Amino acid sequence: MTKHRAHDTFWAAPEAGAAWGALSRTTLEAIARCDAERLAVERSRVAPRIAAEMTTPVYSVADRFASWERLVRRLEPGWDGDDFYPVSAYGNDLDSRDALDQVMRALPDEAVEGQPGQLLTGLDAPLPRRHPPRPAAFAPPLGTSDGGQAGRAARRVVAAETATRPVAHPSLTARGPELVTRIPTTSRSDRFSVEVLSVPSPAEGERAREAMGAITVGDFEERFPMSLSYWDVDQYRAGWTRSLGVLVEGGDGAISCLVTSIHDPADSNFVFCWPVYRSGNMVHVQNAIIFLDELEEQFVPAEPWRFVCPRRTVDDDGREISEWQTTISEVENFLRAGMA
Repeated sequence: MTKHRAHDTFWAAPEAGAAWGALSRTTLEAIARCDAERLAVERSRVAPRIAAEMTTPVYSVADRFASWERLVRRLEPGWDGDDFYPVSAYGNDLDSRDALDQVMRALPDEAVEGQPGQLLTGLDAPLPRRHPPRPAAFAPPLGTSDGGQAGRAARRVVAAETATRPVAHPSLTARGPELVTRIPTTSRSDRFSVEVLSVPSPAEGERAREAMGAITVGDFEERFPMSLSYWDVDQYRAGWTRSLGVLVEGGDGAISCLVTSIHDPADSNFVFCWPVYRSGNMVHVQNAIIFLDELEEQFVPAEPWRFVCPRRTVDDDGREISEWQTTISEVENFLRAGMA
């Protein structure tokens, strides 16, 4: 299993670590200038007291390279990491890769042609070759950029229409274009719903294998694509009813899970879902991926809550995990009203 500490920039990123050890003085100085500019940006977004204590940027050039390598490795067979990886981190890593395009333009030619450029080319290359294109219905994460070619390639990695261990496509809520650690989650209401918004028309037939759904938690609303290659919309709705019933009937501390996109578990890697955690009368909702090849037992689609991790509010790097709150009474009201 992969072990790391939060301050170890190159954990599970050996290629980036090796490249950094071979950088020339000129390249290191150019990278330091990039980091200084990034630090100024990060300081401008926090209170003066906190800014005065910041000496290095959270998103340094080294961190961006390392996080990109880890993401590439996660998408390849055999990843042995046991760290927690929320969906928001996936979007963050894609945006961080997009930012590397700007970084490379600021580096000297010897860096572009040398270790950094070669490292980036090597990490980018496997993505379009080994994985299928994303479907047209895929929407980029809310608030994120879609600038870099490799970022687009990685988003295509999470396409769904393939028979050979597809990596499903997430509808992510990630930090914004400047890589905010956590998006605001304060709501003026506690409303809750999960619903099917649209289904393919008969005229579209086999060309359209997706429906579109949405989840609402307080003032937050997120749309998500629903693969119809394994479940139809009635099965999704039935699954949501079962899962919310588990949350209501389980009492304080109950954990459940709303599956929003699933392929046949026999030949797929991921299930996209929204874990829901009950704490007294409050319900906390997060966005997550269940990695099927990391489970200790066979995944049971009818009981996805069995495969959800306990609630966490901070990831392994100390960053807050986005979540949204509602009340158990709002969930009960939604169940009584019936699925949309």
